[in-house]
Amino acid sequence: MEKLSKKILTQIKSEKITPIPKWRFLLKDSVTYFVFILSIFLGSLGVAITMFLVENNDYLETSVYDMSLAQAMVMSVPLLWLILTLFFVFLVYYNLKHIPDGYRWTAAKSLIISILISLIVGSVLNASGVAARLNDIFAEHIPNYSRVADPRYSYWMRPELGLIAGEIVSTEGNEIEVKDLNDKLWVIDIENARIANVVDLVAGRRVRISGEITDNNVFYATQIRPWNGRMQNLHNTLQ
Repeated sequence: MEKLSKKILTQIKSEKITPIPKWRFLLKDSVTYFVFILSIFLGSLGVAITMFLVENNDYLETSVYDMSLAQAMVMSVPLLWLILTLFFVFLVYYNLKHIPDGYRWTAAKSLIISILISLIVGSVLNASGVAARLNDIFAEHIPNYSRVADPRYSYWMRPELGLIAGEIVSTEGNEIEVKDLNDKLWVIDIENARIANVVDLVAGRRVRISGEITDNNVFYATQIRPWNGRMQNLHNTLQ
């Protein structure tokens, strides 16, 4: 035993081995916790925006327009955010395994906890309106974000199937002029349209319109919804 101790001491001296400072371990743990918390936030944000975009697509209402319910649901899924969410949830799982004492948790337990945390926090962010606000901020400041990440842009720009979305330019009597998401101007006949209570038909308001084309740039509206409006409240807000 004494020979072994001397051998170890000799090796330490010859290789100039020094103790690792305590601050390095503290820094490593701090970075791990920071990345863990950041992963939770990003994963929850992904869940929240995914929920928001799916809720606001009204695929249950519009699946009658030349597509099955399954097709409409698939088209409504924001694939970019879904992929990002899965990646961030994996980061939560990975960092959960590397925080102090995290090794004691089984892989299944760590994964379930990661998913639950993201779902709970994401639901709160969505219900509080944070997801809607952040999605609008991303749309305003990230080029082509909406067309890539928001499935509503492709879903609601199908006038041949009776779906148009855009911004109200002007109103006059039973007609409104709308610039759609592709910058085309439409004259919308709203005389017999069911208009959601939360929709103000004023210039600058963004809306989603169901109906049918009656001329090259004339559209007969049957329903008008807000651009951002929860699917579950639609029946209560339409008059």
